[in-house]
Amino acid sequence: MHTILSGILQIIWLVSAAQSDYRQAVRLLEARDLKGAASAAQRALAADPAYVPAIALMARIEMASGNLDGAEKRLRAGVASHGADTSLRFLLGFCLYLRNDFDGALDALSHADSLDPNVILYRALSSEGLGREESAITLYRQAIAMSKSVEPRLALARLLRKEGDLNASAVLIDEAYVTEPASREVLYEKGQSLFAAGDAVHAAEFGEKALAADGEAPSEREIRYLLVRAYTKSGDLSRAAHHREAFEKLPLPLVR
Repeated sequence: MHTILSGILQIIWLVSAAQSDYRQAVRLLEARDLKGAASAAQRALAADPAYVPAIALMARIEMASGNLDGAEKRLRAGVASHGADTSLRFLLGFCLYLRNDFDGALDALSHADSLDPNVILYRALSSEGLGREESAITLYRQAIAMSKSVEPRLALARLLRKEGDLNASAVLIDEAYVTEPASREVLYEKGQSLFAAGDAVHAAEFGEKALAADGEAPSEREIRYLLVRAYTKSGDLSRAAHHREAFEKLPLPLVR
């Protein structure tokens, strides 16, 4: 009896330790301390290798660190052991999308939670990556109906703009702008929309706002390129030259 009780207490202690380290890893990741978050997540997994939240978090950290191989391997192992967990299947689909394996992403996402708008969004993005625009548009609209998030609206707006439907694209971007007027991505897309519509002056205005906004995406390089084109088209060659000089000093993006 004493041995059984000791074993139960040990399991409880390990689960508690895993949860504590997991919570610390989440806090560190929110603070963008990837190294510290990875260490805490690894401690959580050492305490309980089957703790699904820690598996998912460690995969997220690996993806954020650019280690897509490690994330994919971890998630495939997690799905094999916890096949009923749809969150791991979503993350696997997301990881495969980042790797441009759109067929693989669609397969993984087909087994994820169909009521999760993020699942629908990445099914749409993967479909677009495969050139299946009609399917992508249907899925984007489904994701939009399920969520107030700006992401599916911006993604559909970009696709519609590419296909030449500038009015419908602009409506979606305006919806996103109402929801997140300070978003770097929204401001940039608003600038792109205005530039496509021929309003270079206001496109530059929103490009400048995007450049000053917090966030990692879109990149400074992308925003500067918009500003060069907008100022050139509006006739403000001095500002265009300023942004071109800054653009040319920026490192080229890495290509996976």
